[in-house]
Amino acid sequence: MADLPPTVRTTPVTLDLTINLPFLITVAGMLAAAATWAADSNARLERLEERTRDVPAITERLARIDERGNSGAESLARIERRLDRIEEGGR
Repeated sequence: MADLPPTVRTTPVTLDLTINLPFLITVAGMLAAAATWAADSNARLERLEERTRDVPAITERLARIDERGNSGAESLARIERRLDRIEEGGR
């Protein structure tokens, strides 16, 4: 091994696996933030589910209102036709 150039490392590479306190505090903070975010997301989802429970009733009401509007438009068209006939007959 005396033939190796001085820049070649002859000792084995070691990996330091110790964990320091700031790293643990950072990971704990990230876990707390993730748990808070998950809880908030769950609360928002529950509110949306509550809103969608009322959607069928609202849809039915809108369908009835639309039908009333259509029947009102048909009545108006009949009245206009009658008035047109009266005007034509009166001239």
